[in-house]
Amino acid sequence: DRYYYYKQVTRAGQPGSRVAEVINLDPALGAIAFKGTEPDQQDAFVLVNKSDTYKQVTLYIHGSESTDFQIFRTCEGENYKSLGTQSTKDGAMVYGCPARSVTTFFSIL
Repeated sequence: DRYYYYKQVTRAGQPGSRVAEVINLDPALGAIAFKGTEPDQQDAFVLVNKSDTYKQVTLYIHGSESTDFQIFRTCEGENYKSLGTQSTKDGAMVYGCPARSVTTFFSIL
């Protein structure tokens, strides 16, 4: 259902947040990031795997005060499924990205 794919981005980009810089070297992946501008507003980023294959990616996160992120994913068989939280280590995290999936990461305040 396309609604859940759309939901991934619209939940991340909230009023008042700013679009943040993203560097992505893999044409099969898409990414967008948002920086919260208010003290109670989360930073968020969305990762899209447009390919037909699973990808393990290392995400380097700069500019967020949070080291913990709540994760939600939409892919075949999952509609905005909570995957719990994942922490960064030295500013990075490794994430297994299923084929044709959209994953949103929200900073934990």
